[in-house]
Amino acid sequence: MTSKPNPLSFLPGLTVDRTTFEGWNRWCETRDAFVPAPILTAEEYGRLTKRQKRIHDLHRLATHSSLPIQATPMSERVAHAVLARVEDGAYSHKAGTRGGIMVNGDGAQGKTETICEALAIFQEEWLALHNYANPDAMPGTRDLGSVRRIM
Repeated sequence: MTSKPNPLSFLPGLTVDRTTFEGWNRWCETRDAFVPAPILTAEEYGRLTKRQKRIHDLHRLATHSSLPIQATPMSERVAHAVLARVEDGAYSHKAGTRGGIMVNGDGAQGKTETICEALAIFQEEWLALHNYANPDAMPGTRDLGSVRRIM
């Protein structure tokens, strides 16, 4: 028996807490999973029941609230700077202070999303570089096996 997708799956649930290991990994795995509301003609919308119209309207609201971040020259420079700092820290084996980056600006400008997306991309590249295995694992231990997320 196949299960039908929940028509209300787009509605907000618990907010993913990207400050925890589990929350970060969940966000990384699902960050591109949102399915926008379908575009309906006026005729198609008119054929919906009152309940279906309400669900569609809520899905449209969620779609407008979940639009992908629009890449701009500034966001691309910020993402590049973040990746450069993270890579420098990840590949440097010398002791000392690690460089950081500060991003500031008004609210709802995409600062957090830009940083998180850059870090998720770094994580994917890092895991692929190490064949999804822990590079520090000792032979013969369980750590040597494939892992989904190690960061």
